This record gives sequence, C-alpha cells and structure tokens, in this order.
Amino acid sequence: MKVLFGILLCISCATAAFAQSASDLVANATSLNRYGQTLEGEARRSILLDVRRILDRVETEHPNSPEATVIGSGGSLGDLNVTALDAQLAGTTAPVAQGQVIQSLPPLTALPPLVGQPNIPLMPLDEKARLKAVQAALNAVGCEAGTPDGVMGRKTRRGHSAFLKEKGLPVEAYPIDSELFLNALHSATDEVVCETMPVVPLTPQIMAANWTYTARCGSNSRMPGERITGVLSLRHIGSNSFRGTLANSQGLRARVTGQLNGRRVSMEANFGFLFGRVQSVGTVADDAYVFYGRDSNGCRITGRLR
Repeated sequence: MKVLFGILLCISCATAAFAQSASDLVANATSLNRYGQTLEGEARRSILLDVRRILDRVETEHPNSPEATVIGSGGSLGDLNVTALDAQLAGTTAPVAQGQVIQSLPPLTALPPLVGQPNIPLMPLDEKARLKAVQAALNAVGCEAGTPDGVMGRKTRRGHSAFLKEKGLPVEAYPIDSELFLNALHSATDEVVCETMPVVPLTPQIMAANWTYTARCGSNSRMPGERITGVLSLRHIGSNSFRGTLANSQGLRARVTGQLNGRRVSMEANFGFLFGRVQSVGTVADDAYVFYGRDSNGCRITGRLR
C-alpha cells in the first residue's frame, strides 16, 4: 500500500455521531501518549495535552467507569501513568513504574490552563468538529475565521496566524487543530484586534527548510481513518526546484523532490520498492509558514515550518 510520506502513527479517531466508550477513549490516549513520549519540547507538550484531554473526556462522559476511577486516583492505564503524565505537564517529577522512561518538561509559563478546568471546553475528537470549534473561538476573540463550517480556508489560516502574532506565541507550538491552541483562544480574556497578515512574496528558496507535516485520510481515501505525521528536510537545487529527505518514527525514509510555481507546490516522495511513490500538490499560505494540499492517496496535508 502506498503511504503519504510514511506512516508515523495511526490513531483511531471518533467519527461517529455517538460517544466513544471509556475503553476506546483510553486506547486512543495510550497510543497518543506513546507517540508523545518520542517527541521533544513544545511538540511533546501539545500531544500530551491532547492525552490529558482524552482522559478528561473519560471522566466527563463515563464518570462511573473503572477507567474513570483509575484516572481520578492517578493510577496506570496500561503503560500510561496518569500521575506521571500530570507531573510532566506541570514541569515536575513523579514516581513511575520500574522500566518506564519519562522525560521531564519545563514548567508551564504564561501558557493556557489544562483542559478540564472550569470554563475550558473539551476539544472534540472528530476532525471537522475540532476545526469548527477553533473557527468559532477565533471569531469570538476578533480574529475573523469566517463561518464555522469545519472547512479549512484562507480566513481560518489567517485568523490562526494573526492570533498567534498578536499573542507572541510560536507557530510551531500551537498547530491550528491542537488542544493547546484552542485553550489559548478560550483563555484570551479580552478581544484581540487581528492585524491583516501581509502576503509574503515567495521564491523556491522558501521551501529550503525543515517542515513538519500531518496528513489526514478520510473515509474515501486509500487509507481511511489514518492520521500520518512526519518531518521533511528540504534544500533548494536551482530554478524553482528543491529536494530532500523524509523521516518518521517508524523508521521509514523517502527521497523527496518538488517544485514551487507561484504559491503552488508539488512534491513526490519515493519510498523505494516496498512503498513506491506518492505525489502531492498544494498551496503555500500567504504568511509562508504553512502549506496545504492533497496527495495521491486522497489524504489532506498540512505542512508547517519547524
């Protein structure tokens, strides 16, 4: 099966209209926690905040379940130690099971509160509902994102960039669909007047950087339900062309070639004999921090400068 830029992680997402069971939510949380522990710094914090958000959902939606009892007591759910997770997010340490590796995070400073605290709504698990929640929150603080419809568009991207610029927050630490970004929006106590983001003139050299990417594959794609992430390292090779490499935590590697024409970017990742070639096309946003597009597997792509 072809894959877009390699499979890093497959998370079972809630796309049905009914609530997930406590055991399904915990399975999502433990998978996401294992992935988060492989990351560093704010990227890890963002993922672990989502883990905490899922645990909050268990306690909120299934308060009488055995899983909620374990979470409330700070116990362990498989290899996920709740006390250790909370300690990481607080920048402290806590005893964990023998053999478990827990990396510390710096203490939270001027960052929004964790999910589950008063007046901070839980982030939906459904992908479209997540974006609708973000769009509504952007509009509420004066950063126009258009009609909250769950569809990524130019207004939504500009609203995201404008809010982060106004608050002095790093783009790479606050992805638009992350729990951390939604909490930042809900923690804004006064209306933000968003400046119009300038359109950055593009040259092919703009792609010569390290990029993180996420691909989300819908029910009509070749890989339904997949959430795929990874890192691209690109360099300019003359004219409007660039090339580089791709790597992910499952050990998959690919050679990448591409071109930038205006704001349109096209790429091909060659995984060799086993996985073949995957093509993608997209558009670089006006602020030149993000590109959006689709790949030949029918998955939607978001790339961000690291």
